[in-house]
Amino acid sequence: MAKKDIYEERAEALLAPIVAANGCEIYDVEYVKEGSDWYLRAYIDKPEGVSIVDCETVSRAFSDQLDQEDFILTCDRLDYETGKIFEMNGICPRIRYQIMEDFTALKMVEKGFGITILPRLLLKNAPFDVCVRSFGEHYSRVLGAAWLPDMRLSPAALKFLDFTEEWGNHRL
Repeated sequence: MAKKDIYEERAEALLAPIVAANGCEIYDVEYVKEGSDWYLRAYIDKPEGVSIVDCETVSRAFSDQLDQEDFILTCDRLDYETGKIFEMNGICPRIRYQIMEDFTALKMVEKGFGITILPRLLLKNAPFDVCVRSFGEHYSRVLGAAWLPDMRLSPAALKFLDFTEEWGNHRL
């Protein structure tokens, strides 16, 4: 069975009781690629027609259900970026695994062990068959450069540092 079908089937299984409890039925669930991103979409219906309130109620309940899925925490723990994202959004994840290597976390997601949060740059060309979903909000990451005081940097390293400093100054 293709990953696309597995994701759709799993989403439908999680969604079915929520939809039924709200007097609706599942019309379709699809996992589609648009540009470089994948989207999971669920369509609901009911005999008298679906209202925006029905959509909101089902969507919020489904979101809450997804929040209960196992979370794979990477090496930053909750002390840094991931913890800030959770705190800003009032999310308390159920952390089941703590992994020190990002690619290991991605492999675990691919095998169905849970979900994780990783930087977009890492996910862009990752050789894993996983659903990548961007946040609607903008989150940033602090980067740093370190070298020994007596170390002589190469011209390429100096150029890189100049470029990043200039780029950072323009973004502030």
